[in-house]
Amino acid sequence: MPDNRPVFHILAVGWDLPVWQGSFYPDDLPEDWRLTYYANEIPGVLVPMALWCHADEAQVERWVEDVDEGFRFYLAVEEEGGVCDLVAIADLLGENLGGVVVDSVMETAWTGAIPCFTLATKGEPLSEGVSPAYRLTTSSLGDLRAQRTLLESLAGQVPEGADVLLFIEGERMDMAVLKDLRQLAQLLGLA
Repeated sequence: MPDNRPVFHILAVGWDLPVWQGSFYPDDLPEDWRLTYYANEIPGVLVPMALWCHADEAQVERWVEDVDEGFRFYLAVEEEGGVCDLVAIADLLGENLGGVVVDSVMETAWTGAIPCFTLATKGEPLSEGVSPAYRLTTSSLGDLRAQRTLLESLAGQVPEGADVLLFIEGERMDMAVLKDLRQLAQLLGLA
């Protein structure tokens, strides 16, 4: 019998949180090495639209140089994000582009051939073939029991075999919370 459980990819929103300096990032780590350090621990990141939309070509090329070929960038697309050249950024990211994450209320046809994940809205059912994404704050995760309940609940709501993106965010996010959630998902056979 095939295993049709969803696969959870648990990543952070951004890689350069000030609270990580000294707790996740060593105190003496140069600022321009943070992405590489992050990429050695976590296999992907959601890049906020405010960051990728204003990045120039040289900056995006540095991002790609700073990570290995298996690392994935997911680009957040938000309604109030302004006018940005998604296709140009996607081309620069090349194979390191995991996809775009759009709000479920937005029109997504303009993303073309770029893999698209729909940001799930609480209470709205997901249709077949949708690749869901969730943005969760660390303060909403609770303890490990609550996290297990959350993962099992989400696994029951998404289409069989779906790739599910869980992006963890928060100004005071502790990287240990992200790592613990990733390990829990692995133990539950969901990662």
